[in-house]
Amino acid sequence: ALVYPDIEFSLVHNDKEVFALPAAGLKQRIGMLVERKMTQSLIPVNVDTSVLNISGFVGAPESSRQRGAHQYFFVNGRYMQHFYFQKAVMQAYEPYIPAGDKPNYFIYLKTAPANIDVNIHPTKTEIKFENEPALFQIIMSAVKEAFSTMPALNFDRAEVIGGDFPIFTGQQTHSPAPVVDYRSSYNPFKEKTSYDRPQINWERLYQKNNEEADLFDTPAATAEATQTLSPTPQTQAAETHKVIQYGRYLVTALKSGLAIIDRRRAHIRILFDDYTRRITQRQGVSQKLLFPEIIKFTPKEATVVPHILEDLSFIGFDLADLGGNSYSVNGMPGGVENVPAQETLQAMIAEVLESDTIGEHSILPSRAKALALALAKKTAIPHSKSISEADAMTLIAGLFSSVEPVYTPDGKRILSLLTGDEVDRMFSK
Repeated sequence: ALVYPDIEFSLVHNDKEVFALPAAGLKQRIGMLVERKMTQSLIPVNVDTSVLNISGFVGAPESSRQRGAHQYFFVNGRYMQHFYFQKAVMQAYEPYIPAGDKPNYFIYLKTAPANIDVNIHPTKTEIKFENEPALFQIIMSAVKEAFSTMPALNFDRAEVIGGDFPIFTGQQTHSPAPVVDYRSSYNPFKEKTSYDRPQINWERLYQKNNEEADLFDTPAATAEATQTLSPTPQTQAAETHKVIQYGRYLVTALKSGLAIIDRRRAHIRILFDDYTRRITQRQGVSQKLLFPEIIKFTPKEATVVPHILEDLSFIGFDLADLGGNSYSVNGMPGGVENVPAQETLQAMIAEVLESDTIGEHSILPSRAKALALALAKKTAIPHSKSISEADAMTLIAGLFSSVEPVYTPDGKRILSLLTGDEVDRMFSK
């Protein structure tokens, strides 16, 4: 359907119409198949050389995403995969997008059939080209050239009708103003409350064995160390340590050395543990939205939603199926009401797709972890944001109450311990 936009396509699966695609222009067809909103950020590519013709669209750098990017290569009217050419596109984007982000692109190549070999892979999707280094440079230059041109405004009626713009019909309707019930006598400043910061025994956490071994060399040692954390706020600490923020890190002094903690990764671990517990224990709390948000998933995303709908409700999402791949978001998990609903749900669906945890043989814990990790990454504090000392201490306490405080769920290191001996060796000369 992406190769022949001038041909009408329809797809029915289990007696349900998945696609009904009328003939249209390429940009309109992309919007029908993928995301209509995404077409607003597409930049045309059109380069013709003696050995290769390149056409299609690439996404503006600001439309890149960490997961779920739409990346398509076609050659002579057929879909292909080519990791070397994909690297050419990525190099063109490299100065303009954050590390780890992936751009959207729909690139169509035309060349003489004698210049390609389609028999190098059983599925015929991996193709060998003659003089690939030269084509690499042509593709990279074509994408860079596209960035230098501003996309023209498209007033094609097919883009507007059914898009995001309301159509004026000449008739106006008036809805009654909502009635808000409130207590006029309520004064949030009338009564004072007090909060005592819990005293946390950092030294007990880092008590070392007689052998002076690194606490975090093995999972068993990690478990032993985290079990020494005071389980209740009433536990009195022998000494309170100041937490210092240095860039993206939290640094605190302990008897055994300096603990250096990545602030965002620590928050991801804490949130992941919480969201996983909500799903497995079915204890999600939903915060109702004053104005429900209507979101429309792509057909691929919509096939996943029914498999994870129950898990989403356990986290705290309240979704209602409106049909046509559209859902009403009536509630969000408590504490994340200000996170964009569509972006968050699409990131969670992309995580599930990449983890391959849907279908008849899916395992609930694996699917729960995929959903929890995506939501934790979306809601965790960014590296650029500083937090108060009280919040930093709470964050550290939450981290060390985790069963795995040293690594994030996807294996990235959260903390390192710089021992006193290591510090002494730095100044031994």
